[in-house]
Amino acid sequence: MKITIPFIILALSGLLLSCGDKFLDVKPDIHQRVPVSVEDFQALLDNTVTMNQSSCHALGIIGSDDYFVKEAAYQAFPVDLESLYQKNAYLWAAKIYSGGETTTIDWNIGFLRILSTNLILEGLQKTDPVNTDKKNVAVGSALFHRALNYYSLAQLYCVVYNAKTAENDMGLPLRLSSDVTLNVKRSTLKQTYEQITSDLVQAERILPERPLNIFRPGKAAAYSLLSRLYLQKGDYEKVIEYTTKVLTINRSLNDFNKLVSTPNYSFQVNGVGNSELIFMNSMANLFITNVSYFNADESLLNSYEPGDLRRQVYFKSNTNGQQLFMGSYTGNNLYFTGFATDELYLARAEGYARTGRLTEALSDINYLRQNRYTKTALTDLSSSDKDQVLDWIINERRKEMVMRGTRWEDLRRLNKEPRYATTLQRKIGSVDYYLRPNSNRYAWPIPVDAVERGGYEQNMRD
Repeated sequence: MKITIPFIILALSGLLLSCGDKFLDVKPDIHQRVPVSVEDFQALLDNTVTMNQSSCHALGIIGSDDYFVKEAAYQAFPVDLESLYQKNAYLWAAKIYSGGETTTIDWNIGFLRILSTNLILEGLQKTDPVNTDKKNVAVGSALFHRALNYYSLAQLYCVVYNAKTAENDMGLPLRLSSDVTLNVKRSTLKQTYEQITSDLVQAERILPERPLNIFRPGKAAAYSLLSRLYLQKGDYEKVIEYTTKVLTINRSLNDFNKLVSTPNYSFQVNGVGNSELIFMNSMANLFITNVSYFNADESLLNSYEPGDLRRQVYFKSNTNGQQLFMGSYTGNNLYFTGFATDELYLARAEGYARTGRLTEALSDINYLRQNRYTKTALTDLSSSDKDQVLDWIINERRKEMVMRGTRWEDLRRLNKEPRYATTLQRKIGSVDYYLRPNSNRYAWPIPVDAVERGGYEQNMRD
């Protein structure tokens, strides 16, 4: 049976239920266009609403300490299914889903895209082997998107990577086929990371160095994701290797001294004029983080020193006195969750510091600071103390990577080190809620419907 483009979306919806084949009985409309050429499949990949928005970072942003919700607002929160899970996740509850939630869930969104890339990869195998360059771009892009979604899901639904236990820790169901009737169980965490790495290595070999636009991945995007993966694994030599590859392609940083002040968002829409951007990916503003509820974390705000321009670029006060985040690289109320060079300088600096190359680490972190502080307030950092240099880098990362979805990933990996372990706290009424370092609640529960129909083993959340 031929698959039409609208039918692809219908097939993707079937994966939300993880198994079952009733949707296969639906007949496609013969008047609808069937994707058969490389250009057709590239057009599917270029659908930015499907492939570049609603990235799998919602639970990570909800659970992080970049913001807080005041008690009165929390108590007034709506109780529909799509909002209630956010309210539960805000307090890191053992149970966050009621069952019946739909497309707003990270799990559903991620596996929709994974199935989409599988369909595209299978379709591309059948295309005429002409236009090799165009076909390579499409294949490489599909592999990158599959890897990106598996990586993002692993940071939410799997425990933090530990080389000593990864062969036994639960990973994700590795769906590498468009056949949704296949009964695919959870892999090990090691297998999940190996699949992500394999897809990215294949992708970077055939992707162009510089893509047509920032909504398409190029080699730098693949290298950037590999650097994130190896940062999670604690392989700092690999972090240095891949961040250096990215910064060889693009080493630009925005000078915040030259940004034009605006009453609203600090950057232009869709990354226009932002030389740092490597790959544009974003997530819709969540109900719990919209202007009615959002308050920037006070300790984060207080961490910005006088002259640190990020304080005024990232945050602006509204008439109610709330400190709102207005510094997304998307230039609007979507949260930027893609890749930019500032992250790469921070990751490489950390890699250098952890491997004892303090001169190189300080060079990277000072270069970033030179583009973030007023000229009169800037003082370059200098030290021969490895711990102090690493402290500076971790602190700069905290102040730089605000509301990008990476804070959750950083909390998970840094909690393995007593020096950086952080206890998160929320207070509602007279009750204090805590998320302690290395808690099993750093792995969110799989949605109820997926567990019931896919037969997946649920994450422990005592």
